[in-house]
Amino acid sequence: MSETATLRSPVRPRPERGGPMARSLRWHLAALSLGLTLPGLAFTGVLLWGHAQAERARLEQEGMVAARAVAAAVDRDLASLTATLEVLALSPALASGDLAAFHQAASEVARRTGLPVVLSDPTGQQLVNTRRPFGSPLPPLAFSLEEVLASQKPVVTDLFIGAVAGEPLYALVVPVVRPGRPEIAQVLSFSIAPERLHGLLLQEPLPAGAIGTIADREGRVLARSRDQDEFVGQTAPVILDTTEGLWAGRAENVTALDGTPVRASFTRVRTTGWPVGVGIPRALIDAPIYRLLAQLLGLGALLAGLAVSLAVVFGRRILTALEDLHASAAALGHGAPVPRLATPIREINDVGAVHVQAAQELRDRADELRAALAAKDALLYEVNHRVKNSLAVVGSLMALQVRQSRDPALARILAEVRARIDVIAQVHQRLYQTGRHDRVDLGEFLSEMATNTVRALDSRGQFRLDLDCRGGVLMPIEKATPLALIVTELLTNALKYARPDGTPGRVAVLLEQDPEGAIRLTVADDGAGLPEGFDPQASQGVGMKIVTALTQQLRAHLELGSEAPGTRFTITLQPVAA
Repeated sequence: MSETATLRSPVRPRPERGGPMARSLRWHLAALSLGLTLPGLAFTGVLLWGHAQAERARLEQEGMVAARAVAAAVDRDLASLTATLEVLALSPALASGDLAAFHQAASEVARRTGLPVVLSDPTGQQLVNTRRPFGSPLPPLAFSLEEVLASQKPVVTDLFIGAVAGEPLYALVVPVVRPGRPEIAQVLSFSIAPERLHGLLLQEPLPAGAIGTIADREGRVLARSRDQDEFVGQTAPVILDTTEGLWAGRAENVTALDGTPVRASFTRVRTTGWPVGVGIPRALIDAPIYRLLAQLLGLGALLAGLAVSLAVVFGRRILTALEDLHASAAALGHGAPVPRLATPIREINDVGAVHVQAAQELRDRADELRAALAAKDALLYEVNHRVKNSLAVVGSLMALQVRQSRDPALARILAEVRARIDVIAQVHQRLYQTGRHDRVDLGEFLSEMATNTVRALDSRGQFRLDLDCRGGVLMPIEKATPLALIVTELLTNALKYARPDGTPGRVAVLLEQDPEGAIRLTVADDGAGLPEGFDPQASQGVGMKIVTALTQQLRAHLELGSEAPGTRFTITLQPVAA
């Protein structure tokens, strides 16, 4: 078997290909993308445009049909009410001038229709109003009778504030004419609240989400399918601007009273000329396009078929080159000699050349790295040795100063500082002895450190040290050092304050690790205990400040137990990598 075939395993060997006609990978992918995208884009654009136009036309037609239906409903309602008033105008009581009897007849009509009946003279003075008992003082009408007097035909007014009701109303006015007399004797009218038109508006099937509006001839809102109470009586200039001089039509860009952009269709009520508009929010008109985008996911399946056909042509060429590149990368990963590639794709050939160069550089750097690691180990060994010796010298100087000091308080402070220095010195001593520069056996280290601390600070042998520090707990040096300093500070406080009367006592250091890997370190004594309400976070002592600061640095949990006798501090540290 040839050397080339061996290097390419498990990818089957292929003959070398290449030459001046090799094109870039970008050219191949661009050709594939264009072949897949252009037909789909063209079809999608035509489909989106045609569907959007058809859906817009359908919604506009629905809006116009709805506006005409509402206008017809208003016409029917006004015709029915007009007929009722015309029949009431033939009342014998009205003809005979018996207004009391007419009041009773009009009240019955008002009860049946739900609309107050008003009788007034041609000057507009109310004579009967079913809202008030007969004989009550009545004000003049709140609207003009000029149109009905001139035409002598039924008239529907625009919106006004009722003189008796005190609320927005519109009136259906019917003249009362006596046989053989050309002049109008009285005027009958229904006072109608806009809520009646609102009910008619809601009875008609408006397009989903559309806004229906009925306005009077002055552009004041009589009824609105949304927010009736908020907008009734408001003048909408857009209604006048849109419908001026037109009986029916459409408006492309209109803003409704509530600020909603709409496309409006409008017509007018035949008997009154009131404009009736149905506005469809632009968001609803554009919604079909977004719905179509979801439907185009189905089209993606068809495009996928086309993609497969084109990918067979272009993908086979790219796949062959990538297989050769894979073999080259595999050889590079295993440290074997890397062959030079000759595929139809220039970029893959360039990457293969980089593999060849990288293989040689990796071999060179591996040799350099091995030499550097050996030098680093020797350097760290020497550094730990020198740091240990330097700290030992500092510790000796501190011990000499303690022995020569005549101030007991100063001697005690120097002894505590020396103990902290000894902790760091012991770390480097252990690193130097074990030859490991990144972690220590925490149990062995704390046992040795605690023993040395008690021996250094308890010169009278007052305390007995109980140790239960299990070995095998490997701790990174950046975490072991703060833990050792915490134990030193807690032991120092115990030796200073647990037995102030000089009686013998006991201090203990316990290290354990639970099955989940959490480490629990306990320092305890059997002394007098802490003052009631003692808070380590608020303590002013230097040692306790060091303990709390290092605990926070380790992100550990410090728990204080003050059950008699003595004091117990427990530090819990979450699992760390060995």
